[in-house]
Amino acid sequence: MRRTQGNRSRATAPTARWQSGRAPATAFSEALRNSELAAHQELLSWLYGEVEQAADRLSATSSLLEWEAFRDLVINYLNEVKAGFRLRKQAAWDRQGNQRLLVLIDAANQELVELGIAFLQRQTDHLAFLARLKRLKGLLLDMKL
Repeated sequence: MRRTQGNRSRATAPTARWQSGRAPATAFSEALRNSELAAHQELLSWLYGEVEQAADRLSATSSLLEWEAFRDLVINYLNEVKAGFRLRKQAAWDRQGNQRLLVLIDAANQELVELGIAFLQRQTDHLAFLARLKRLKGLLLDMKL
């Protein structure tokens, strides 16, 4: 039996260990993923703009209807971040080995709960409520980037 050396055809070349039987990523699949990422980023930007407008209305009026609209927008934003998490090319990790985005989502959820409690208790300190509102907007902005 004769051994071939040098350039082998694909049919006779040994398979790499990392191949799992799936075809390698093609230019089309890469372009499709990039398109999905761009559409997702655009949607997140739009939702963040809506959240900012609702936060401004909430800080000006402090009505229960404005609070519910703001809360629903934040929940939609967080759900979209979770849904789009798998679209990201790579995930960032924090020092403890946790994925940074998931930590931000948990922090934003906790901040939203605390903000709701503060709103429902009708704190006399309106500045503390506005500070919590700004902190939540900052967490959402961190997720957007």
